[in-house]
Amino acid sequence: MKEFEKEFLEFISGTFQRFGLDSLSSQMVGILFLEPDEVAMEDLAKRTGYSLASVSTRMRQLEDMYMVKKVKKPGTKRSFYFMDKDIYCLMLQKIDAMERLYLSPAKTVIPGILDKQKQGKLSTEDRKKVEIIQKYHKQLTELAGIFGHMRSELDKRCR
Repeated sequence: MKEFEKEFLEFISGTFQRFGLDSLSSQMVGILFLEPDEVAMEDLAKRTGYSLASVSTRMRQLEDMYMVKKVKKPGTKRSFYFMDKDIYCLMLQKIDAMERLYLSPAKTVIPGILDKQKQGKLSTEDRKKVEIIQKYHKQLTELAGIFGHMRSELDKRCR
């Protein structure tokens, strides 16, 4: 491995660890980001020094986080993974995931929770909690609008 590759992988790994990924996941994100083509799961295990089982578990988690994509290749049962190299497209994927997994469900569930509280008498403490939930819902709605603006800008730049 060339020195610039090693330095970049250390940088990416450290960056993703600061965002909460574990060491193995961060290493694999760095490898996949830098590799122009798909990488076999066995190669990731070899390059990181971790077991195939550990790599497999983390890859499923990274897939669930919409950070990597599993690629099927005809004629082989091996698992291959790919990571988009365009940071604008990566951010767009993360916004899509946030909207699907977090904002959309919250927009439907939270109003129901708040509606139930309108019917009964609330203690002072309960009113404060309902106000916190109301503020949370309002901010989520505003965040969805911010994400909409971000999506527009990222769409212009994503390949």
